[in-house]
Amino acid sequence: MADFKDERAYDSQTLTKWFLWSSLALLVCVGLMAYLDYHREWKYYQRRFMTLQRIQARQQLGQINSQAQADGAVAQYKELKSELREANQDLKAHDDEIDKLQNQEASLDAQMYKVKNLHYQILKAQISANVYSYGEELKNGKDNAGLKKKIDDENNQADALNQQIFQIQQSHDEAATQVADITASRDEIKAKLIKLTADYTAVRAKIQSLSFNWLFYFRNAMLLDFMAPTLQIQQVVLKNLPEDLYFAKTMRVDRCMTCHQAIDKKGFEDAPEPFRTHPNLDLYVGANSPHPMDKVGCTICHGGMGPAVSFNGCAHMANDAVEAKEWAHKYGWTNPELEGVQSIMVPLKYSQGSCLKCHGSQEYVNFAPKLDRGRQLMATRGCLGCHKVKGLEGLTKAGPALYRVKGKLTKDFVLKWVWSPKSYNTEARMPSFFQQSNNSDPDSLAKNKAELNSLVDYLYDKSEDYTPNEAAPPGSVSAGKKLVKEVGCLACHGIDDVTSHHADFAPDLSAVGSKLSANFVYTWIKNPQHFNPDTRMPSLRLSDKEAADITAYLMSKKNPDFDQAEVPNFDPAVRDELIVEYLTPQLGVGGANAQLTQMDEHARQMYLGEKTLNKYGCFGCHMIKGFETAQGIGTDLTSPPWGSKQLGQLDFGFTDPEQIPHTHAGFLAAKLSNPRQFDKDKVVAFKDKLKMPNFYLSDDDREAIMTAVLGLTDTYVPDEMTAGIHGNGPLLEKGRRVIADFNCRGCHLIEDQGGEIREMYNKEGIDLSLAPPNLKHEGEKVQIPWFHDFLLGVHPIRPWLHIRMPSFPWTDEKIDAVITYFNLNDDQVFPFQKFATRKLTGSDYSQAKELFTQLQCQHCHVLGAQVPKDLNSAAPDLLKVHERLKPDWVVDWLTNPAAMSDQNTRMPGFWPTDEPAPSKTFGGDSEKQREALRDYLFMLGQGQQ
Repeated sequence: MADFKDERAYDSQTLTKWFLWSSLALLVCVGLMAYLDYHREWKYYQRRFMTLQRIQARQQLGQINSQAQADGAVAQYKELKSELREANQDLKAHDDEIDKLQNQEASLDAQMYKVKNLHYQILKAQISANVYSYGEELKNGKDNAGLKKKIDDENNQADALNQQIFQIQQSHDEAATQVADITASRDEIKAKLIKLTADYTAVRAKIQSLSFNWLFYFRNAMLLDFMAPTLQIQQVVLKNLPEDLYFAKTMRVDRCMTCHQAIDKKGFEDAPEPFRTHPNLDLYVGANSPHPMDKVGCTICHGGMGPAVSFNGCAHMANDAVEAKEWAHKYGWTNPELEGVQSIMVPLKYSQGSCLKCHGSQEYVNFAPKLDRGRQLMATRGCLGCHKVKGLEGLTKAGPALYRVKGKLTKDFVLKWVWSPKSYNTEARMPSFFQQSNNSDPDSLAKNKAELNSLVDYLYDKSEDYTPNEAAPPGSVSAGKKLVKEVGCLACHGIDDVTSHHADFAPDLSAVGSKLSANFVYTWIKNPQHFNPDTRMPSLRLSDKEAADITAYLMSKKNPDFDQAEVPNFDPAVRDELIVEYLTPQLGVGGANAQLTQMDEHARQMYLGEKTLNKYGCFGCHMIKGFETAQGIGTDLTSPPWGSKQLGQLDFGFTDPEQIPHTHAGFLAAKLSNPRQFDKDKVVAFKDKLKMPNFYLSDDDREAIMTAVLGLTDTYVPDEMTAGIHGNGPLLEKGRRVIADFNCRGCHLIEDQGGEIREMYNKEGIDLSLAPPNLKHEGEKVQIPWFHDFLLGVHPIRPWLHIRMPSFPWTDEKIDAVITYFNLNDDQVFPFQKFATRKLTGSDYSQAKELFTQLQCQHCHVLGAQVPKDLNSAAPDLLKVHERLKPDWVVDWLTNPAAMSDQNTRMPGFWPTDEPAPSKTFGGDSEKQREALRDYLFMLGQGQQ
């Protein structure tokens, strides 16, 4: 027999070995996969949260037990249990009767099923079929009398069955009632026990459900947890907030709550992360909040990779280097921004910036104070003069107009001021362009001085002449200081004499005596529009004596060191060198020098002055003749949005990543701390060096601006989820813009924002009823014609107050915007509304007058020429009620003055809830009394007495 010859291309023994080892390897991989899946970190967090919940539930159980001992519930429970045993013992004598009745119920149930389902329902179906057939035959002209009779017979049968069903149900109910009567005493005791132990039972059930028992381990076991595990990935799918993820627009999926288990649950406010309740559930992620979890989720605000379920996969971002080091040790964290992750999380301290995604079209966001502060700083510090920012276009420039600068300031002051603003006043908002890290060497300082002198000469050459139209009379410094504090100047201006309050909406006045002449100050505070017709500075309607006293006080506020400082002079040769440097690119060195020789001294100053003006973008903050429409020289922060820029688009220069993290936040923090430091070790021509000035911001202010800038992203939010653009939104925002532009919130609380003067009153123990009013409910309070006339010609409502409502230089458009805002914000009928109050006669009039007398309204309120003896506690003129106030508001005010004014009123509440009326008039009916008093007040003002 011939030998078998194996002609296969492989060795079967070798293949068997490979198959064995690969199978074993696969088995190990499957086992490893199952092990790693079982030990995923989110499962660890969910198990820990179960333990935390169980601990909390046991604490609740202990509190329930303690409370039960304290209020006698334990004794009551024992008593009820005893009564229940007695009731059950008594029921044993009725066992046979109960069994008989329950058997009767069961028999009747069977009869009901048979009659209803087997006879009645089938018959009804047959009737419906026959009725349909009969109808069809009628359509064809055939009247089937036999079929009609059959339908009538079947209906009679159905009625009989229906009657039988009713009788069976009645018998069933009678049997059930008899059983209930027999067991009533026991059932009542059971109900009391259930009610008494409801909280205890619920918590016990919760503890049981959170136990790590065999069922828990079985449901979550490796390779078995595909069936019905209790540990699960949790998520929300946000169809209305799509996400651009790696070049594809998809539905946003957030799984943050997989680890942050208590994020929308109360009771874990002090728990460690990630088990802490989200701050302010009434505003965020709470089911009844404006931003519920199922509609808004997490990543639209916090950023990050929503579908991820691991700490590093979610792209968490540390707040600072300390936290980053802690995370690196604890989680093996590395900065996801440096690794190119598309959607990184916003560091928590900057998260308010994300509000701009949906609220960017709004003037301010009530629930994001840091963001609002940042945007306010960008407006008042002049950031918007150089940088374009969406949503902040068209605002008034941060600095004063320079059209008449030589009539306001001496040239020496301007030279010293621009050279070093902080040397004049440490609170100065003007940033420093000179003596910075990239221009503080001797050569740069010499060139800067040449630039400075040329710039100032240029501005003065373009300036119009101005002379104050009034001479300041002598005044009292102490009286002026008192007036500045009382009349309202501190709502906008800061001053070092007042430590409890320091506004920064307008320039600080701590050294203004070193800046302005007495005649200018006097003329300015009497009539600001005399110098600048477009100024936002209002008139406080000062008398000559008041203006003289304030002028005397302000002129006493000097900075001697600044006054004695030397003016920074320049070397003409350095100036000429700069001119040649500017001319060379167009004319060459020879042509530049030839051009220079043709310029006289004035021409040279004007040429370099204009170049310097354009270089530093002074027109961004100041109105300058010929530069009214010039565009800012800074980077556009909106297109593309700065927060979404690629990291590679940011020029970190040669900076050390250990000192300045190469991230968006790191770059921005460094830029706002020392804008010129990125020029370090670079070889750059003098005119091309970085020129962003240094604002010397505090840590808090820098963080606020960073919050606003980092919030500028290209995240897509559909219109339906965007606030401020729907319905009355644009009209409301137009009014808010005027309110912000003229700092109405410096005095008044508006939408719970502002009221800095009120805060000063509160700190200094001054009665808040003497402060500017809270404008809550203002739209539903005052009538539109009166409101318009008041803003057009402000007059005192409470003339005994020291603080004054200013007279603003408002156009009709601005007045209309403000009135529209207040009315729409309070859901008022707008713009036309008819008010009708009842004309009281006879007994109603007499009783209303009696009520007016009994409540002593005139004791506090002015009544025309009749003024209360104590003006410090006086209240507005009641003869003006009919033209000033809306009738419905008057009734609401009388009902609860404290609620309508947030407790800051001296108006007593005469009609406390659940208490008798203050008078027997109108039969003691409180509502009728308030309405009658309102009608009486409206008649008083109209002379109907």
